[in-house]
Amino acid sequence: MRADKTAHSRSRANELTAEPVENRTSSVTLCESLLDRIADRDAELRAWAHLNRDATLRDASAADARRARGQVLSPLDGMPIGIKDNIDTTDFPTEMGSPIHVGRRPTADAEIVRRLKALGLVVLGKTVTTPFGMNAPAPTRNPVEPEHTLGASSVGSAAAVAAGMVPLTVNTQNTSSTTRPASYAGVLAWKPTHGTLPLEGTLALSPPVTHIAFMAGALDDLERLARLLLPAETNLSRSDQPSMAVVKGPWWHRADAETVARFDAFAFDSGISREVAVPPAFEDALEAHSAVIAGDMAVTLAHEYAMHRDLLPEDAVSWIEQGRAMTATQYVTALRLRDTLSDRLALAMDETDVLITLATPGPAPPTSDGLGDGTFSMPWTFCGLPTLSLPLLRSRRGLPIGIQLVARRHCDQVVFAAACRLMAGAHLAKR
Repeated sequence: MRADKTAHSRSRANELTAEPVENRTSSVTLCESLLDRIADRDAELRAWAHLNRDATLRDASAADARRARGQVLSPLDGMPIGIKDNIDTTDFPTEMGSPIHVGRRPTADAEIVRRLKALGLVVLGKTVTTPFGMNAPAPTRNPVEPEHTLGASSVGSAAAVAAGMVPLTVNTQNTSSTTRPASYAGVLAWKPTHGTLPLEGTLALSPPVTHIAFMAGALDDLERLARLLLPAETNLSRSDQPSMAVVKGPWWHRADAETVARFDAFAFDSGISREVAVPPAFEDALEAHSAVIAGDMAVTLAHEYAMHRDLLPEDAVSWIEQGRAMTATQYVTALRLRDTLSDRLALAMDETDVLITLATPGPAPPTSDGLGDGTFSMPWTFCGLPTLSLPLLRSRRGLPIGIQLVARRHCDQVVFAAACRLMAGAHLAKR
């Protein structure tokens, strides 16, 4: 029942993009409705770090005026969006979830925010992030099941989309920061090919693996955004029948038995019988990914470590100290493995457009049991591959579990074609 209420609450948030431009609800009307919903529910969920009603309604009014003049900036002009609080914005503070940066006011928008605004999207506010995007607790609660975690670190975005407070958010991902919370909250998550969207003005803990990523309540919103944001040279060709295969990998034993059974049944029902084996070198991916992040964090957070070490999460201190102890040879070796794995996986996918796998080893665990496991999105983040997570599975208790789609580098659009097929099949199966 709780999940059904959550799905219903998202419908109003998606109204703006569900209709043709000429028939859309006023952006001001929609933003006012969403801000009122936030006022009603956020004391309970704590999804939002910063709001600025005047700035939001000013931008929404400008979008409505453009539409009245017939001068819309894009098909998403006037659409509200939430920004993770580690991405710079001029109308809102950017505090990175840390007491070290309380009151920090950027003088320029992050480049991704500038591009979103250029498309006419309206910033609704800043969503809560864990301190510096680390695996640390945050005050945000899961709208699907409040006593279960949302993971880390885009927890505010996951709660905001799942609760129908906003139709779309922009985030970052270094390991599983967007995919995992989206899976736990029952919303969609898209991570483009690494490097196709700019990191300037974001807290990129590890630039070689940090991605810009998005959450949404509707697949159409993400696909429209992909077509608007991705570079012209990116492969946007769309096949109505992309070939798909299951991938499990050396981390599959981490998944719980019920989730594996439900995944296998989903693949069978979807007509996906073939399995692709990842190259053996992927057994070293976890360790290499950790080495790259640790080495970069020792540089990225050097000032905070030197001046405010006592205010950093224990997890951050541990990563930084690992990085400080690392040799240049260890770091470069790990970084080179990333490129090797990406190339070998492309060869293994020679006859496959999209791999399907789990987004998480299971549903969100109780908060008392920790923040969950991000392993299942790590190898694809490490290799810089585009992924799309769909909330297509449910546990016996009704908790959401994401199905993750993975494509080759710069083949982002094919995951959307596969998603349309899988979601259509899931919809028909429920009838």
